[in-house]
This record gives sequence, structure tokens and C-alpha cells, in this order.
Amino acid sequence: AAPVIDGKLVDWQDAAPLHLDQAEYAKGSFGLNWSPEDGSATTWVKWDDRYFYFAAVVKDQTFNQNMHGESIWTQDSFQIALARDPKSPQSEFGLALTPQGPEVFRYTAPGGDLPGAKLAVVVSQGQAVYEAAIPWAALPGLGTPKAGDRIRYSVLLNDDDAVVPRRFLERYGG
Repeated sequence: AAPVIDGKLVDWQDAAPLHLDQAEYAKGSFGLNWSPEDGSATTWVKWDDRYFYFAAVVKDQTFNQNMHGESIWTQDSFQIALARDPKSPQSEFGLALTPQGPEVFRYTAPGGDLPGAKLAVVVSQGQAVYEAAIPWAALPGLGTPKAGDRIRYSVLLNDDDAVVPRRFLERYGG
């Protein structure tokens, strides 16, 4: 069943987790100061014939996101890229809780707010929960996947603690 996009994650038990919780995923962006409490996440994906779904629980001592639009990547946010194969064009979008509210921004053409996307972000002490539904129709070059199709996936967690420059953890480089 499709998850309810409410930031509660009670309907994600049937999805396999992908962890961003190793210093090697930071590719040196934290220097020698990486810790799971200040920049790690467990993520999940699901899909159906209408949407690509994404959920994450982020551990972060300081939540900082003051940007909007194409600049959300510079502070606490996610970047996700999807493509059919290494030679096909990718679709990349960002997820953030901005001062204007939850925002899904498409970085690849046509850029801008992603039409039909849903996002809930719930921030509490030391944690942020993200839950999103991204319509396949809004991701050029992908179309609706069919049984047996493969989709390449990359996820990047951006972290900016206001006093420390931007850092990140990445799996399956875009």
C-alpha cells in the first residue's frame, strides 16, 4: 500500500533500509569530526505506478535550513538522483524543510518546484524525519517503471550546522 505522507513512518516496515552512517560516505567533508549523532541517516524507498516514495530518519545535533529553491542543497536537506542507466539522463531533486515549509525542488530541466510532489518533514530534538512522494510523471526520462525495470539511485544527505561549513554523506554517487 502507498505510504501516507505524514512524517510518521508507520507504513514503512516492509521497505529495506539503506544506511548513511559510515565516515567513508562523508568523503572527507567532515574532516576528522564525523559522528553518527551529527550527521547520519537511515533511508527507505518504495514505488508504485504513480510515485517514487522516499523516507528517512536523520540524526543531526543542529537542524539548519534557511534557504529556498535551488540553494536548499547548501544546508540541511537531501538530494536524490534517479536514472534508467548510466548513459540515460538523470532526474535530480532536493528535499528540505525551508522557512516557507516543506519543499521539493527539481534541479534537472525543467528546474523549479516539482509539480505534484508531496513532502512532510518533522524536526525534533536531534532528529528529522522526511517522507516524500514524487510523481514519476514529473521526472523526465524515467516514465513509470514496469516489473523487471531497473532504476539507478543516488542519495546525498547535506548537513550545515551554521557554524561549520556544509558537509555531506552520499551513497551511490550521482
